[in-house]
Amino acid sequence: MMINVITRNKTTFIFGIIILIVTSLQNLYTIVQIRIETQRLIWTYIDQTSIANAQKISRWLDNKAQVIRSTKAAFNLDDSSIPYLTQSLQAGGFSSIYVATDSGKIIGSEANTLPASQRPWFKAAKNDGGLIISTPYIDASTGKPTITIAEPFQRSNTKGVIIGDILIDVMIRDIFDLMSDDAYSILVDSKGNIIAHPDTSLILKSVTVISPELTPEKIKHIVDDGTISEIMINNKSSAFDLKQVPNSDWYYGIVVDNDTSYQAVKRMFFYALLQGILILLLIIIFGYLINSKTEKLKN
Repeated sequence: MMINVITRNKTTFIFGIIILIVTSLQNLYTIVQIRIETQRLIWTYIDQTSIANAQKISRWLDNKAQVIRSTKAAFNLDDSSIPYLTQSLQAGGFSSIYVATDSGKIIGSEANTLPASQRPWFKAAKNDGGLIISTPYIDASTGKPTITIAEPFQRSNTKGVIIGDILIDVMIRDIFDLMSDDAYSILVDSKGNIIAHPDTSLILKSVTVISPELTPEKIKHIVDDGTISEIMINNKSSAFDLKQVPNSDWYYGIVVDNDTSYQAVKRMFFYALLQGILILLLIIIFGYLINSKTEKLKN
């Protein structure tokens, strides 16, 4: 009789251990599957949003460029040019729009001490022979980050460049979705300079400030690879994607903080671990009771 009781108690204890192992494995499998599905959903969202927003930025730039082209088509070098420039300024959302001739004449609202022919965008437009979008810079008159769209023209014997300046914060206001602290957008150029970021103090700084990994070579690799990358950004493990903005050397990116993204999975893991500990404690208590009862039977 005593042997049967001992055997039955040991069997019950072993069965409890098996339940713990099976439950733990089942919970672990469920958590892994949920994490995989969560990652798939996050990465799909990042990929689709990156593509859509890169195209949106491209359309925005195209619209601004079209304003410059339309101004060029309507332009002639007399007083009637001023209404065209004013109209383009208002319609295009430029901070300034004006004409600089090779002879140094400025037509429009812009007044500068530096000759136009010495400006990088003037040289770039003349050398390229077509419309250019400048790299971001700090505008001397506003003190704010700015980009310039410029296109050369020739009318009779007069040559020059038509210029439109756009404040970067206007671009951000018009088209840029900065999301939140845990999932946000950035815009960089091919040299790795930050064009737009939720932290405006980072604009025009190297993107390596937020992640030393993001060298120009790494940026090109991420864009060419076309897959989501897992890198450290601001000392946080992040899912990161970059898409090239069509017809430009700009790259639109989305940063998602992994710690925040997988909070639900981490909570599930914590609860599963807690459940396992509780089951283990119950088995230990049950084992202790069984052992006590067995000792009494032996005595």
